[in-house]
Parts: sequence; C-alpha cells; structure tokens
Amino acid sequence: MHISKPLLLLWAVACIAIHAFGQNAIDGQTINLGEAAASNQTLAAVIDDQTINNRETVGSNQTLAAVINGQTTNDREAASSNQTFATYIAGSITKPSPGQSIYGVKSWQTNGTGWGTSAEYRMKIRGRNYGGILFSDTPTNSTLYVPRQEPFSWPIRRYEFDVLWTHEFAPVRHRVVPYVTSGAGAIALNGGSTGTHSGWDRQAALVGGAGSDVRLSRLITLRAGFTMDSFKASTYSDPAYRSTGTIMVEPRIGLVWGFGLPHPH
Repeated sequence: MHISKPLLLLWAVACIAIHAFGQNAIDGQTINLGEAAASNQTLAAVIDDQTINNRETVGSNQTLAAVINGQTTNDREAASSNQTFATYIAGSITKPSPGQSIYGVKSWQTNGTGWGTSAEYRMKIRGRNYGGILFSDTPTNSTLYVPRQEPFSWPIRRYEFDVLWTHEFAPVRHRVVPYVTSGAGAIALNGGSTGTHSGWDRQAALVGGAGSDVRLSRLITLRAGFTMDSFKASTYSDPAYRSTGTIMVEPRIGLVWGFGLPHPH
C-alpha cells in the first residue's frame, strides 16, 4: 500500500505529541507527589511543634500548681495564731536538801511530790521566739527528816509565777514542734497558819525546760514538757533556820488553744 509523505509526517507529529503529553503527565505526577511529601513534612513539623507546646503548657501548669501550693502553705503559716493559751495537769518533784537550825541540829527537808494545775500564755515576739507567763498551783506536803526522830510532815500549797522566753524549732514530720524555754520565777508556799504549820514563805527561782507540741488542728495542740527550777529551799518562816539550794522538776501535759490575729511580717 502506498502512503503519502504528508500522512507519514502527520503520523510522526502525532507520536511526538503523544509522547510529550505522557512525559508531562509523569512529571506533573512527580511534582504532585513531591508537593504532597513536602506538605506531610510540614504537617509533621506542625504536630511536633504542637506537642512541644503541649509539653511546655503541662510544665507551666505544674509550675503554676507548685506556686499555688507554696502560696497556700505560706497563707496557712501567715494565718496561724501568734498567741496561745494552755491549761495543764502539772506535777512537782523536789530534791531533798540539807538544812540546819540555829542550835546546830541538822536535818533534811523536801516538798515531796504533788500534782496540781497550771496555765500558760505565750505571744509571738519574732520568728519562732515567744514571750510568756506560766502559773502553777500545786498542793503537796513538806517533810523534815531529823536524825533519830520520826519524819514530820504537814500539808503545804505551792504557787509559782514564771516569766519565760520560748524558742520553737522547725516542725518534725509536719506535726511535732520541739521547744526550749528559760526564764525566772517567784514561788510562794502556804503552809497554814495554825498550830505547828509553817505559814507563808517565798523563793526566787531560775527556770529552764523543754517539751514538744503535737498539732491536732490549726488552732488546737497537745503539749507535753517539763520545767526545772533551781532555788534556795524554804525556811518555813523560821528566821533561825538555814536552808540550802535544791532543784524541783515540774512535768506537765495539756491542751493549747491558738488565737489572735496573724503576726505581721
């Protein structure tokens, strides 16, 4: 069959056009795939940024929570009372001490062991330091031991008024607060006024002690401790009697109530 040259030329042009169109389509598909990959990478980067932002937000929230908790703790501490009033069951244990009458008769004397009541007021001065007063009322017995004679005892009532400085230490396990205290006190003894009773007598004492507070709530605390008094023993209103120094230990336990406005910082 005879094909003219124009037809062959047209056929060649058509083949070239088809080939060019196919190549363009392939290139376009490749470009689209590349753009899709780039879009996926951009999306991944956005997701990573969002994850980082979320982590930063979580970290910020945790920091904010810590700050709030710290502020709450500070607010609680600031809101705590700066004055306390305590009532105790108190005891007195006195060390026997030697004495001597004007006639040279030597003896031993003691106020023995007794139990009574006590009350204490404290007010915050600065930081963990408090000033306060302590009053005790303790019924007991006085006893004189004279060689080759029967001990002689009679009832006596002891009143004590102390002015104290107290320092509290940092809390232990968030509830127990140890403290130490020191100061001076005045003691009055009432041995009765009839018969062989000894009447009124008085002593001055140096006072030291320690103890712990166990917090039951923000305003109520259980306190257990002791004070130790160093003083010259009673002469039982006998100016001819010479007494010597002695020591008395006073254990006490009771409840403490907090009140008053927060202490200014």
